[in-house]
Amino acid sequence: MRSAFLAALCALIVGCATGTVSSPRQTFDEPADLTASGHSLEELERQGWEISAPVSASEAARAHGIKAEDRSTSDGQEWRSFTAKLQLGGELRPVWNNAGVGYAIFRDGMFVDMFLYIIF
Repeated sequence: MRSAFLAALCALIVGCATGTVSSPRQTFDEPADLTASGHSLEELERQGWEISAPVSASEAARAHGIKAEDRSTSDGQEWRSFTAKLQLGGELRPVWNNAGVGYAIFRDGMFVDMFLYIIF
Protein backbone atom coordinates (compact mmCIF):
# COMPACT_ATOMS: atom_id res chain seq x y z
CA MET A 1 0.00 0.00 0.00
CA ARG A 2 2.81 2.38 0.91
CA SER A 3 4.66 1.78 -2.38
CA ALA A 4 1.47 2.38 -4.39
CA PHE A 5 0.94 5.68 -2.56
CA LEU A 6 4.55 6.75 -3.21
CA ALA A 7 4.28 5.79 -6.90
CA ALA A 8 1.04 7.80 -7.25
CA LEU A 9 2.59 10.77 -5.44
CA CYS A 10 5.66 10.70 -7.70
CA ALA A 11 3.45 10.52 -10.80
CA LEU A 12 1.46 13.51 -9.56
CA ILE A 13 4.61 15.53 -8.90
CA VAL A 14 6.06 14.69 -12.32
CA GLY A 15 2.76 15.59 -13.99
CA CYS A 16 2.61 18.95 -12.25
CA ALA A 17 6.24 19.77 -12.98
CA THR A 18 5.91 19.08 -16.69
CA GLY A 19 5.04 22.27 -18.55
CA THR A 20 2.95 22.47 -21.65
CA VAL A 21 4.15 23.88 -24.93
CA SER A 22 2.64 27.31 -25.44
CA SER A 23 1.54 28.52 -28.82
CA PRO A 24 2.49 32.00 -30.08
CA ARG A 25 -1.10 33.08 -29.40
CA GLN A 26 -0.81 32.09 -25.75
CA THR A 27 2.35 34.14 -25.41
CA PHE A 28 0.54 37.13 -26.87
CA ASP A 29 -2.06 36.80 -24.10
CA GLU A 30 0.60 37.37 -21.44
CA PRO A 31 0.43 40.57 -19.39
CA ALA A 32 0.90 43.65 -21.52
CA ASP A 33 4.23 44.59 -20.01
CA LEU A 34 5.54 41.32 -21.46
CA THR A 35 4.15 42.03 -24.93
CA ALA A 36 6.85 41.96 -27.54
CA SER A 37 7.17 44.81 -29.98
CA GLY A 38 5.85 44.38 -33.49
CA HIS A 39 2.13 43.93 -32.79
CA SER A 40 -0.23 46.28 -34.58
CA LEU A 41 -2.29 48.89 -32.78
CA GLU A 42 -5.49 47.16 -33.97
CA GLU A 43 -4.28 43.80 -32.69
CA LEU A 44 -3.59 45.26 -29.24
CA GLU A 45 -7.03 46.92 -29.15
CA ARG A 46 -8.62 43.55 -29.94
CA GLN A 47 -6.69 42.13 -26.98
CA GLY A 48 -8.33 44.67 -24.66
CA TRP A 49 -5.85 47.55 -24.69
CA GLU A 50 -7.37 51.04 -24.58
CA ILE A 51 -5.23 53.26 -26.78
CA SER A 52 -5.79 57.02 -27.04
CA ALA A 53 -4.78 59.55 -29.67
CA PRO A 54 -1.12 60.60 -29.92
CA VAL A 55 0.24 63.19 -27.47
CA SER A 56 3.56 65.00 -27.16
CA ALA A 57 6.14 63.76 -24.66
CA SER A 58 6.17 67.14 -22.87
CA GLU A 59 2.35 67.13 -22.62
CA ALA A 60 2.41 63.60 -21.19
CA ALA A 61 5.14 64.41 -18.66
CA ARG A 62 3.37 67.58 -17.57
CA ALA A 63 0.00 65.81 -17.20
CA HIS A 64 1.41 63.16 -14.85
CA GLY A 65 4.33 64.98 -13.23
CA ILE A 66 6.87 62.69 -14.91
CA LYS A 67 10.49 63.89 -14.72
CA ALA A 68 13.28 62.91 -17.13
CA GLU A 69 14.91 60.65 -14.53
CA ASP A 70 11.67 58.94 -13.46
CA ARG A 71 11.70 55.22 -14.04
CA SER A 72 8.96 53.02 -15.40
CA THR A 73 7.42 50.82 -12.75
CA SER A 74 7.52 47.92 -15.18
CA ASP A 75 11.13 47.74 -16.31
CA GLY A 76 13.17 50.51 -14.68
CA GLN A 77 13.61 52.43 -17.93
CA GLU A 78 14.01 56.21 -17.56
CA TRP A 79 11.45 58.51 -19.17
CA ARG A 80 14.16 60.32 -21.15
CA SER A 81 15.51 57.08 -22.69
CA PHE A 82 11.96 55.95 -23.45
CA THR A 83 11.00 59.22 -25.19
CA ALA A 84 14.31 59.24 -27.11
CA LYS A 85 12.80 56.44 -29.22
CA LEU A 86 10.24 58.96 -30.52
CA GLN A 87 12.94 60.67 -32.55
CA LEU A 88 12.84 57.72 -34.91
CA GLY A 89 9.40 58.70 -36.27
CA GLY A 90 7.21 57.20 -33.57
CA GLU A 91 4.10 58.53 -31.89
CA LEU A 92 3.40 58.51 -28.17
CA ARG A 93 -0.04 57.28 -27.10
CA PRO A 94 -1.60 56.91 -23.64
CA VAL A 95 -2.49 53.26 -23.01
CA TRP A 96 -4.45 51.23 -20.46
CA ASN A 97 -4.07 47.47 -20.48
CA ASN A 98 -4.09 44.43 -18.21
CA ALA A 99 -0.70 45.40 -16.75
CA GLY A 100 -1.31 49.06 -15.94
CA VAL A 101 -1.50 52.61 -17.22
CA GLY A 102 1.20 54.39 -19.15
CA TYR A 103 2.41 55.43 -22.56
CA ALA A 104 3.34 53.36 -25.59
CA ILE A 105 5.35 54.25 -28.64
CA PHE A 106 3.94 53.16 -31.99
CA ARG A 107 5.78 53.47 -35.29
CA ASP A 108 3.86 52.95 -38.53
CA GLY A 109 0.98 51.52 -36.46
CA MET A 110 3.19 48.93 -34.78
CA PHE A 111 3.96 48.69 -31.05
CA VAL A 112 7.57 49.58 -30.19
CA ASP A 113 7.86 50.08 -26.41
CA MET A 114 5.91 51.01 -23.28
CA PHE A 115 6.44 53.12 -20.16
CA LEU A 116 4.08 52.17 -17.32
CA TYR A 117 3.66 54.59 -14.41
CA ILE A 118 0.84 52.61 -12.73
CA ILE A 119 0.91 48.82 -12.36
CA PHE A 120 -2.30 46.92 -11.64
